[in-house]
Amino acid sequence: MPSLLSSISDHPVRHILQNTINYLPLSEQVQMLRSTTGAMNDPKLMAKWAKQIVKIAQVNDLELENANAVEIGAGHSLGIAALLLLKNVAKVTAIDVKAYADPSNLDQFLPIIEKGQEIGLLSKAEDVTPSKIEQGLQYSLVKSDGSWDLPAESADLVYSFYSGEHWRSVDQVLAEAYRALKPGGLCIHTIDLRDHYHFHKNWLQFLYYEEWLWEAMSSKRGRWSNRLLSPQWHEKFQKDFDILLFKSFRQSLPDGFDVNKLAAPFQKYDSDVLSVFEVLVVARKPFA
Repeated sequence: MPSLLSSISDHPVRHILQNTINYLPLSEQVQMLRSTTGAMNDPKLMAKWAKQIVKIAQVNDLELENANAVEIGAGHSLGIAALLLLKNVAKVTAIDVKAYADPSNLDQFLPIIEKGQEIGLLSKAEDVTPSKIEQGLQYSLVKSDGSWDLPAESADLVYSFYSGEHWRSVDQVLAEAYRALKPGGLCIHTIDLRDHYHFHKNWLQFLYYEEWLWEAMSSKRGRWSNRLLSPQWHEKFQKDFDILLFKSFRQSLPDGFDVNKLAAPFQKYDSDVLSVFEVLVVARKPFA
């Protein structure tokens, strides 16, 4: 009986019905109130990711002091931006499709500042008052045509953590990143390639569905993802950027995964590709 109930609750028809309900305006408002995107409730993660950016910038000779940065898809999490500003980045523009976060709530940054000090990202002797965050943090929404409200060649750094898999038009996002970056500017992106409905089960299950069915099941739900695999991401970044690092993180194929159930677009990929659950991309906009 438990397995039957589980099968019913995870049936595509059930997902289609739930997705259809989310097309109603009131349902979308409720979903916005209930959703929690990003990792603002985990200061340790915020500090870890900010420290990773600082390290990658140093390795690739990007001076962060007085730099302008852009975060794509911050969701509710403005902690990375806050820590970078306290590391003397001049400005961070957090860009998203909806106004998830409240940048005026300065108290939310206090635990993140404390964690940044604990891991050595910030010195306890430094001026780490939230007012510095208030002055440098800009919150901006993507325009209706998908463009960003940023001047061309105004950013030194564009980064994202676990938002790339949710980009509806990856080509357009990367085109905007290219436009916004100065020549020689860096992109840093960590992208999760797993099925967000089955993180701890069969995290390749979403590859069973043809495109039309996947859209019918998830197009209006927060766990929708574009289902791009590592070779596709590499190809998209390689088009306009110089790739400095493309790191694939692998794990064993999940229990219950059946290669024979893969939808047509994914049947050409072998286990070496399918085992990649995350990629880290560091790329540079070519110098003129």
